[in-house]
Amino acid sequence: MIPPRSLSNPLLLGSFLLLAAGCGGSPAPDTTAPPEPVALVAAVPVRVGTLTESLVTYGTVVAAPGAQQSPSVPFEAIVERVLVAEGMPVAAGQALVVLRPSPSALTQVDQARSALRAAQDQLRAMQERDSLGLSTRDQISQAEQALQDAESRFHEVETWSHSGRITAPAAGVVTAVLATEGALLPPGSPLVNLALQGRFEVRLGAEPEDIDLILAGQPVTLRRLGDPASRLAHGRVRSVAHIVSPDTRLVDVMVTVTGGGPLLFGETVQGEIAVQSKQGLLVPRSALLPQDGAYRLFTLSKGRAVAHNVQIGLETDSLVEVIGGPVAGDSVVVVGNYVLQDSMRVRISADTSREGGRP
Repeated sequence: MIPPRSLSNPLLLGSFLLLAAGCGGSPAPDTTAPPEPVALVAAVPVRVGTLTESLVTYGTVVAAPGAQQSPSVPFEAIVERVLVAEGMPVAAGQALVVLRPSPSALTQVDQARSALRAAQDQLRAMQERDSLGLSTRDQISQAEQALQDAESRFHEVETWSHSGRITAPAAGVVTAVLATEGALLPPGSPLVNLALQGRFEVRLGAEPEDIDLILAGQPVTLRRLGDPASRLAHGRVRSVAHIVSPDTRLVDVMVTVTGGGPLLFGETVQGEIAVQSKQGLLVPRSALLPQDGAYRLFTLSKGRAVAHNVQIGLETDSLVEVIGGPVAGDSVVVVGNYVLQDSMRVRISADTSREGGRP
């Protein structure tokens, strides 16, 4: 019997190990599952609040009804000087225009003076005849009435013989200058248009299809054009026209100003008419994702995203009323929601103050 050879030879030992490994089959597969994806999100609580839907319109500051006056020429006159300009503020009693009487006006003054003297002479004659018993009481009364009328007429026109200053009846702003220096104006001709101070309103223009939403008494916020963050003044709808303006092709909405900063006559402003107000569940607009003509949002529960299909009610630029789905106090995702799927694991960002859309 031949004794077995020793395996102390390194080469033989290595061959044996390789053969043993080959006979043992393929290595066991790695059964470790890939890590579950985690989305980084930011969330804010769903809250109950009142949302006001506003209709944005634009318009102009105008004089309120009865707040525009037009001082006029009391007699035929020539305009010597115009002392004001359009847009100029004036105080009560401030001179606006200087006039001098026309030749025709001076003739009327002379005629009134002559008529006064004639009435005085007539009354004296009647009184002398009465002392002789040659006149009746009715004749005396008629002469006295004629003198009274002549005096009234003379006092009316006597000032025409001097250069006259037409003054402002109240404080306000000159909105138009109608007189020109050197012009001959007939009696009653307006000289300037004056909007009385503090008596302004706003004429807004609304699209014809929106007039059914606008009602008298609705609150209006007025902002300076180009500065939507400002709040210039506030007021309420006074009236809504039911005719389209031929100039703007819009419907005039008149707003009575009830408070706020000073308005400039003719200034263009933005008006936000509060056409509807409602209490409901409110979320930031960035929480909503459009999906097949509807909307979806995600809330958080036990570290996972929960999808909700919702309807929307009233909305503003930043907030939306949602109907169905979450309840007050739920955390709704406002950043990172575009990558979420239902039941996906999430991690809340340390910065939860952002309320943007896409991360």
